[in-house]
Amino acid sequence: MHMTRIDLFVGAALTVAAGPFLTGHVAPWWQPPHYDWIANAENSVVVINSITPSGMGPEIHMGAGFLVAIERDRAYILTAAHVAPDDGSKIIVTLSNRNQVYGKVLGAGPTSQADVSVVGIPAAAAKGLPVLRLGNSDTLQPGEHLTIIGHPLFNYDTVTHGIVSAIHRADPGLGLTAQDNILTDTPVNGGNSGGPVLDDQTREVVAITDFLPQMPNSYPNPEYGGKFDGLGALVSSRIAEKVYDDVRLWGRVVSGTSHLEVVDDVTRVLLDNPAVPKVSDGARIVAVQDGSAAAEVGIKPNDVIVLIDGRQINDANGFNVLEFLSHPGDIETITVRRRQKLISFAFPQGGDMMPPSNVIVPAGEEPRTAGSIAHDVAILSLQTSP
Repeated sequence: MHMTRIDLFVGAALTVAAGPFLTGHVAPWWQPPHYDWIANAENSVVVINSITPSGMGPEIHMGAGFLVAIERDRAYILTAAHVAPDDGSKIIVTLSNRNQVYGKVLGAGPTSQADVSVVGIPAAAAKGLPVLRLGNSDTLQPGEHLTIIGHPLFNYDTVTHGIVSAIHRADPGLGLTAQDNILTDTPVNGGNSGGPVLDDQTREVVAITDFLPQMPNSYPNPEYGGKFDGLGALVSSRIAEKVYDDVRLWGRVVSGTSHLEVVDDVTRVLLDNPAVPKVSDGARIVAVQDGSAAAEVGIKPNDVIVLIDGRQINDANGFNVLEFLSHPGDIETITVRRRQKLISFAFPQGGDMMPPSNVIVPAGEEPRTAGSIAHDVAILSLQTSP
């Protein structure tokens, strides 16, 4: 609604007449919001360049990351695994205080499961900088306001703002088995990957910027890559926190397994076309490993999982996410639908033996100044991710 000059005049007259009442009750609404918390969050965000050898010479891929902890000897950074891959690539981290250091990928989500990476740098490089707190992505609802900080199209330290468009989504084109993606209309572009997504209410990180969705059956599409069409996908903080906690404690991600193979329990579909929704009413079990705890308690093929520890399971991805978040030995209560009856089973998660705690890869090289590293970067062509 546009305000006319008369509206403004009347408003001014009312202000004079009302005096103390307006000052005490209405004036705070007119004051501009404070954005100091965003400026503080920007100081936690870093630029990450990964240098990967290739047949055509080394390439640099650029993305973002953010500080989540600074200890006596090491600072921890969270980012996307495709920005800082665990493949031996050289990692260069540029902090908001202009320090540039080599980082070390301490661990990442398995490439088939989660696009999250944990990078370590010497604590001295990050001294005095703030860290961001991981929040609870499970509390998000569509319509909530989000702020994303990153480096889109080489515009370093750029803030964009939008809302939660959808929660708990998966993209089959990625090929990841455990996806708890948040969709947003917040503008994201190449260079935003790995940056923090903050809940405007709690001012905590509820996701990591990850990728730009494409139409089904269009992967890969070189002409489409990097194009923002109004919808971005984010890795939820509960997935990121799982990777961070496991890597920090054990040096790698450790997940439990129910020894069950599941598929979507698709009960209704009218046409085999990606534009027609396939309605799933749970995760249908197609195989149970012999001798597993699940088999011993009586879970059978064709049982349909509808609840895990009281949490609703709508499809196979929902089951895979909770299995990824678990650890070997966790007691899990699975409720299945069998011949229209609901039956619950409690049994421990299987998986690899838990590793010794505090096995962390050394942080790597000491901090270097911007000048000493400039030559290494100058001869390489930059590419943004994604």
